[in-house]
Amino acid sequence: MSVTALRRTSSSSSAGSHFTPLQMAQHSMKGPAFIRDVQHGRRVGYYRLKRNLGEGNFSKVKLGVHELTRERVAIKIMNKARLDANVEKLLGYEARAMDALSHFNIVRLFEIVETVSKLYLVMEFAPGGHLQEVLLRTGALPDHIAKPVFYQILSAVDHIHNCGLCHRDIKAENIFIAGNGDAKLGDFGFSTFATAADPLKTFCGSPPYSAPELFAKKTYSGVKSDVWALGVLLYWILSLKFPFSAESLPDLREAVLRGEKERLTDISMDCADLIDCALNMNPAKRPDTPRLLASDWLRGVAPPPKLEAFLSRSELAGRPLRPDAEAARLEVLRLGFSEAQVTPSKLSCLREVATGVYRMKLHKIQMENLAARKDGAGLSNLAQSSSMENAAMPEKKSKSKAGSTGGTAARRPSKLCIIL
Repeated sequence: MSVTALRRTSSSSSAGSHFTPLQMAQHSMKGPAFIRDVQHGRRVGYYRLKRNLGEGNFSKVKLGVHELTRERVAIKIMNKARLDANVEKLLGYEARAMDALSHFNIVRLFEIVETVSKLYLVMEFAPGGHLQEVLLRTGALPDHIAKPVFYQILSAVDHIHNCGLCHRDIKAENIFIAGNGDAKLGDFGFSTFATAADPLKTFCGSPPYSAPELFAKKTYSGVKSDVWALGVLLYWILSLKFPFSAESLPDLREAVLRGEKERLTDISMDCADLIDCALNMNPAKRPDTPRLLASDWLRGVAPPPKLEAFLSRSELAGRPLRPDAEAARLEVLRLGFSEAQVTPSKLSCLREVATGVYRMKLHKIQMENLAARKDGAGLSNLAQSSSMENAAMPEKKSKSKAGSTGGTAARRPSKLCIIL
């Protein structure tokens, strides 16, 4: 029976034989059209794969649309045959890290889909693109816009560190702009579970944002190297320049190790002090994120709203779901999933189909509950402009860095922007 016939039968039959949206979707997945879409990379599971959002050495990111929720998502696609043991380990950290985090300014992970040959991370989609491309088009941020944007990013990193994680790849290309102008930190491909006291040995990230201890090839603190990257990021946001300029990787290494940064002259003393603190050559003397959040330059900036986890520890322990989580669970049931599929233990598993639907529904409910707040961090006009340009952009020109959740095209990466 075709899907059209199913719809006709559904509309003319009694309530007892009504086909649910889930049954309709499952039936459509058995037809030749679905098989052709899978073979040509246009479908995976309940997701329709659209245009490219980014591409890298080990993965690509596509825009996806869920068959049941109609929500747009960013889907990071990895070919398992091309992954060695080290890369697979990093990818495992990426999923674990994203699942452990719940912050308004961090890209959320909805679901993991795995086939024989590929692994798919289904994530929140930010239609404004990434900060690097947006600001290369519009120019450096003035002080009054840079403050809330940087505060949001800093607040996200503070949350990461409080959860016992470090990001290790903080840069403008990994910050994405939501439709209301809020900044979202993403791409946790190099993240790892480590505190400030834990020495790390894996040298990764983008050289222009790398701390001197990485260039010195010493063990390092991931937390302290994140703080250094935040200093570089703020410098770039305000000037569209890097504090340590060089034409080659060896020259950059020497400049960073000598601490020869160019001082910005058109920023306030408080802002300059914050940058100097973050770019302290001695990692032991670099401030932690709470101290940066309390800096004079950021005084008076409104903190981002609190975002509840998809499931709290008490809910996983058997206590009743809070109202927003229960509302999302009921929406999943209305789509045709069974009660057994939407228990807290099932909804905590990233590889369950119902989990992806539940997380998308709950995320939407939470965002709608926060819709009354004022426009994001001050980038709403830029995000809207980026989104409109992106909508008109042909697919072949839509490539940006892999791991992105935005939708703008990026320049060809600098030769310096490589993995150490």
